Amino acid sequence: MSTAGIPETTNTLAEIILVVIIIITFITFASQTTTSTPLETKYFSRELGMITTLVQASPGMLLVNYTPPNEALSRFNYKWQDNLVYATGVHGSPSSEYPYLRNTHLFSGGVELTIPRSIIFANNREKLNITTKSQELPEWLACPQLNFHPSKIFLDPGHGEEDDSGWVVEIGGSELVESQINCVLAREVSMGINKEVYSSRPLNDMGVVICQDTYRRPQEVIEQEAAESELVLGFHIENSQSNGAYIKAIVAANNNQERARYIACKLLDAIAEAFGDEVDGYAIVECEPGVNCYDVLNTNTAGVALVLGNIQSPASKAILTDYAKIAKLASTIAGVLNE
Repeated sequence: MSTAGIPETTNTLAEIILVVIIIITFITFASQTTTSTPLETKYFSRELGMITTLVQASPGMLLVNYTPPNEALSRFNYKWQDNLVYATGVHGSPSSEYPYLRNTHLFSGGVELTIPRSIIFANNREKLNITTKSQELPEWLACPQLNFHPSKIFLDPGHGEEDDSGWVVEIGGSELVESQINCVLAREVSMGINKEVYSSRPLNDMGVVICQDTYRRPQEVIEQEAAESELVLGFHIENSQSNGAYIKAIVAANNNQERARYIACKLLDAIAEAFGDEVDGYAIVECEPGVNCYDVLNTNTAGVALVLGNIQSPASKAILTDYAKIAKLASTIAGVLNE
C-alpha cells in the first residue's frame, strides 16, 4: 500500500518547530529591510536561498507561505537554477543571486516566478514544490489512498474547563482559555459529523465531546472512550515564542499510524486550501506513545492531535477568536471526516 508523501517515523518535534521558528523569523525580518532596490534584490535572493535549504531539510512534511508584510516581494522576478536563487528587477536589473544547498532527490531547480505576491514552499518528503498562491494549491501532502471511514470518532478538546483550562488567549482586552475555544470547535465538528441538533455533551457513535461548561469527565472514562473508537481527533493550541501562525497534525507511531497519517494528511490538505492565505506553515509530526505524545494518543487507536495555531500569533488569534472562522474550520474538518 502506498505511503507516498508520509514522513519516516521520527521524534523530531523540536526540529520541525525550530525550522518553522527560523522561517517565521526570516518573514518578520523582511518587513525591516531597506526599500533600496539593489539591497532588496540581494536580501531576497539570500532569504529565499536560506528558506529553500531549510524547507528541504525538514524531517517531516512542511508547507511554508512566504509573504513579507510589505509589497517588495512583488517588484521582482525570481529563479531557482542549479544551486542559485536569482532575484531580478522586472526590467532586468538590478540582479542578485545567492546559493542554497540542493537535495537533488527533492528539488531539481528550474523554477521561475514572475512578480509573485507570495511564494509557497511545499515539501512532502518526495518532492519540493515552489509555486505561487495565484495557482491552485498543489496536493502537497500526496495523501495515500486508503479506504478508512471510521464509524466512531472520539473528539477530544484537549482540556477540561475546571482544573485544566490550558493556555490563556488575550484578545481585545478580554481573555479566552484554550478549553473554551477547543470545546466550541469540537461541538461544531460534532454537529457537522452528526448533521443534526445535539445536546451540549453528546455521546453517540459519531462524536464524543468531553466538556460541558466546567464539567470534565474522569480521565479513565476518556481513555476508555478513546480506546473504543476507531479514530481519536484531539484539538490543541500552542504557546510558542515565535509569532507565526502554523498548524500541525501530530500522529502516534503505533499499529494504526497509517490510518492516522491518512486522516492527518487529508485534514491539513483541506485546511491549507481553506486557510492558505492566513497560515504561515503546516506540518505532520510523529510522536512516540508514552514519550512525547499527547495523553489521548497513548492508545492503539488511530489518533491525530490537531494543533490549531499559536496564541502568540495575531493571525492565529484572528482565526481562533472569530466564530465565523471557527465555523469554517469546523466545517472543513467535518467535511474530511464525512468523506
